Formats: sequence, structure tokens, C-alpha cells
Amino acid sequence: MTENGRRESEAIRAHVAQTSPALQAFFQAELARAKEVLAGGSDAPSALGVNAGARVAQHLERLAVADAPACSPGCSWCCRGRAVEVLAPEAIAIAEFLAEARSADELAHLRVQLAEASQRARTLDVEQRWREQTPCFFLNAETAECSIYPVRPLVCRLHNSVDRDQCQRASADATQNTPVPRHAAFEILYGLAQSAIIVACLEAGLDARSLEITSAVDIALREPDAGARWARGERVFEPAATPSEPTPAPHMAHRAAQPGLVPTERLVASTNNVARNARKRERRARRNGK
Repeated sequence: MTENGRRESEAIRAHVAQTSPALQAFFQAELARAKEVLAGGSDAPSALGVNAGARVAQHLERLAVADAPACSPGCSWCCRGRAVEVLAPEAIAIAEFLAEARSADELAHLRVQLAEASQRARTLDVEQRWREQTPCFFLNAETAECSIYPVRPLVCRLHNSVDRDQCQRASADATQNTPVPRHAAFEILYGLAQSAIIVACLEAGLDARSLEITSAVDIALREPDAGARWARGERVFEPAATPSEPTPAPHMAHRAAQPGLVPTERLVASTNNVARNARKRERRARRNGK
């Protein structure tokens, strides 16, 4: 691990240490899973983000809320005006998904479009992107739905709103900086899962930088064995790296107790208790010879 990687890992761990014991336990469990994968576990590294997203979704299914996210199919306001940043495993997963879902001709055409989009993405600053409400490359213009939804990155999963009309107003007049109320639990849990993957990658000596999505997927599709090379420690995604560094999301934890929400601490704690009780029953059965 590089000195910069060590400092970033320590900063994320210190940030997580300021959250509740239940959230810390959730982070540690996600970190252990990510490290197992990177150490040669049964899953491929490209599954890191997708599997973490699925586990968080299971937690959130148990969440009873009065003000659940208002997001729904065709609602794409948060898919415009922002630079989507992904981690290398997520870019690899998206590339694999696209390669499997398209014919050779379709994939060749997509690669041309991706290359053009990645070149343009490098010319846009944050203000211009927001002012022009530039859509994500993977937003389907006809349906206003995400074309890579099953493998969308964690940063997209944690973006949400509890007021769809407010999202539309914010997008309709980008000069007003209209605030959008977001669901804290989604930000906290997906953010913790993302932070766990970042720490696991850093401590394995792998590139854990934030990558611009179109450039990263373009590289993953174009470069031979990009995923395997990244897993060996090669910085194959260098051209897609963004100036900003990944930011852990646990700083949102203080919002989890807002009115109408089951506190996120209770959400993960109850799930941890279920898993812990199941392990106790298994040990008891083994002792009794069952």
C-alpha cells in the first residue's frame, strides 16, 4: 500500500469510527467480504459493487418509512448535470454487462460512442455540466431509464429523493441550486458499503481512485484484460481518474434519526442480530449432533 493509500484508508476508518457501533459493525462486515473477494474468493472483483448493492438493498427492504424515496422508473432528474464517478470494479462490471447484452456490431458501435463521450467528459467542468444538465451517457433518451440499472454503481444507488417535484424544479432551473431532500438511510448504508470497498482495495495495493464513468467503461471495454490487470495492481484506469478523491459517506449518519425514519442503526443492528442468532442455532445443532 502506498503512503497516500495508507492515509486515505486511515481517514476513512477514522470517519467510520465516529458512527454508531451498529454502523461500524456493518462497515466491518462489508470490509471483510470485500477483502475475501480480493484475496481470491469465489466471486470475481467485478462483483464487489453489485453484490454490496444487493446486500444493502436487503437491509433497506426491512426499513419501514413514512417518507420513502420518491424515485421511480422514468424519473431521471438525478441522472443529469452530475459527473458520475465509479470505482474500477464497478467499471469492469458495467463493461462485462454491456459485452454480454449486445451483439458484436452493437458493441462496436457502443465503443465508438463511448470513446466520443469520454473525450467530451474531460472538457466539462462541474458548473458547466450542471448548468447544461448533461445527461449520463447510460441514460436511455427514449425511456429516461438507466440502461445499466442492474450493475449501476453504488454512487447512483445512494442518490435518491423524497420529493420528486423538488427534483424536477432543481433540474428545470439549474441556476437556483434548489435543494433536494434525500433519504439518509440510503446514503449511509450505500456510502458505508462503498467506503468498505475503497479501503479493501487500498489495503490490497489496488487503484481505488474515483473514475469518470464513460472513460472508465471505455477503458474496460477497449483494453485487453483490463480487469485482470487492475487486480494485479496495474493502474490501467489512469486516463479515467478524476481530480477528486472518493469521499466516505458515513458523515450522513447524524441524519438517520430524522422524523419518519426507522434509525439506520436499528435497521442494521436488527439484521445483525438475526444473523448472529442463526449462527448460534447452527453451533448448538452441531454440538447436539444434529
